[in-house]
Amino acid sequence: MILALYGAGAMGREFKQIADESGAWPEVVFIDDHAKTDNLVGCPVYGFQTFRARFTPAEVRFVVSIGEPKFRREAFDRMTRAGYRGAVLVHSSARISPDAEVGKGSAVCHDVHIGSLARIGQNCYLSRGATVGHDAVVGDHTRLGVNVFVGGHTMIGENAFIGAVALLRDRIHIGSGSVVALGAAVFQDVPDSVTVIGNPARISGDGVQSAVYAPSKALEA
Repeated sequence: MILALYGAGAMGREFKQIADESGAWPEVVFIDDHAKTDNLVGCPVYGFQTFRARFTPAEVRFVVSIGEPKFRREAFDRMTRAGYRGAVLVHSSARISPDAEVGKGSAVCHDVHIGSLARIGQNCYLSRGATVGHDAVVGDHTRLGVNVFVGGHTMIGENAFIGAVALLRDRIHIGSGSVVALGAAVFQDVPDSVTVIGNPARISGDGVQSAVYAPSKALEA
């Protein structure tokens, strides 16, 4: 089975290392319509249409290796509409409870801990050292940054971005499309589509950031 990594940038290089260490993927390719090279860390890089013409859904599983939340979801939807199915990429040092669930297309990086009965949605990215407490839920297309802590029974909506070292107390709800800034400490519910900063966390400005990383390019060439 071939692993396709959608996004030929820094995250793609990191995911390639995880795939190599797992020993589960004899062949890795990249998909990127904006790549400046046709080879990354020894693997071919294809535009999306060229990739589709070359590889059938039966021979490929994919993971999105794009950091920008908006484009992560678009890439996942693009691949699934074309009939491709997501893989689950897990580093060997991650600790996932046997009764936890991790959705297709998700990547679980170094030293991540996922507690009992926790549920991780599809196309999620759990960065190095993230901890998800028991019975917590992380919605589809959500990213947890380095060393994020999610308390037990906490619910995170879809397409949220939780910045590095953020702390989410137990039994709260983080709304879909919201951004929790670097190092924020969240003690109460966060509405949909806002950005919160600080300790204790408070809503910043007039709403959600249109892009967490800027500048960003649209997926299509």
